[in-house]
Amino acid sequence: MFYRLPPNGSAQGLAPASGVGQYTVVVGGALLHQGQALHGLESVYLSPDEPTLAMTAGEDGAEVLQLQFPPLAEEYRATAAN
Repeated sequence: MFYRLPPNGSAQGLAPASGVGQYTVVVGGALLHQGQALHGLESVYLSPDEPTLAMTAGEDGAEVLQLQFPPLAEEYRATAAN
């Protein structure tokens, strides 16, 4: 999912619980996260048990790509467990 946030704008990301993890990558501008500004190609990883990322853009806005890892298909689960 691609997000283009206006200056100081905000959006809710995808729910991590719907997959097996996700990366949120800043591709332009700045994304504020835990009191720090993340810039070009910096990322945040969320495991499925973490809450949805509340995204807030910096003063110049932000372009953000969220990459969700889908759940493993049934035929791969047994292999992954070994």
